[in-house]
Amino acid sequence: IKDRMQRAVIIEKGINTNGLVRVGSTVVLESGKKRVTFEILGHHESDPSNGRISDRSPLGQALLNRAVGDKITLELKNGPIEYCILEVQ
Repeated sequence: IKDRMQRAVIIEKGINTNGLVRVGSTVVLESGKKRVTFEILGHHESDPSNGRISDRSPLGQALLNRAVGDKITLELKNGPIEYCILEVQ
C-alpha cells in the first residue's frame, strides 16, 4: 500500500481542453438506440456495475485518445458491438 501511495497521481476532474478521452473523462456512448455513460478511471477504482471502467479494460483502451463522433468496435463473444462517442467531459 505504501508503494502505491508513493506512486499515486491525482487526476483532477475539470475541463477537458483537447476533447479527447483520457483517464478521468466521462464518456457518453451510443450503441443502436441505447445510450450509456462511463467514467474512465485507473484499474483500482473501476466499478463497471456503476459505470466506472478501467483504462486497462478493452472498452477503456478502445476509448482512450478518441473524440466525439469517433466510432469504435469491440469484438465480444456474442459478436461485435459498435459504439459512437456522443460526448466527452
